[in-house]
Amino acid sequence: SNTIMTGELQRLDGSKPQRTSQDGWALGGVATLFSTAMSEVNGTYQTGGLNNEFFESPGSKHPGGAHFGLADGSVRFLSENISTQLLYYLGSMADGEVVQMPD
Repeated sequence: SNTIMTGELQRLDGSKPQRTSQDGWALGGVATLFSTAMSEVNGTYQTGGLNNEFFESPGSKHPGGAHFGLADGSVRFLSENISTQLLYYLGSMADGEVVQMPD
């Protein structure tokens, strides 16, 4: 029940030209897919966390976080300050970890 099934994808506004979103949620595909995993490339984390300016990460323009739909049918607002490790576990359904949603 504490598994993320869907959620908001951050829209990048062009403040960094190489990171401008060109699509929207209504297009489907890449525009609606994000990863809660953490991956490191050349010493830089490419994903992990909310509103981190990486195009494949979840987030929103809402102050402080984003909304997510969970496997139990509930919708929760998660803070952009959530632990990247906890976000990773919430996005994984078969890793064997038992986690609680933050309050």
